[in-house]
Amino acid sequence: MWIIKKLDETKNTFTSDGYIRTGDLGRINENGILFIVGRKKELLITKAGENVTPHVIEENIKSFGKGLIRDAIVVGDNEK
Repeated sequence: MWIIKKLDETKNTFTSDGYIRTGDLGRINENGILFIVGRKKELLITKAGENVTPHVIEENIKSFGKGLIRDAIVVGDNEK
């Protein structure tokens, strides 16, 4: 069972036509291709209350690959 604690904030996450506001920033090129170029907010708060900057983790992942990894994205999995 899902309990929504902040109903107003949850409702504001969706646009009137059903799209979700993810907080990602993007651009569309001349061919209509969408590129995600950043985040509106660069600080995430985990379920444990820890502040995490995804950009730092993503850059570490890319540098670990020594040129083999061009892009990385951190995604939450709803776990502590």
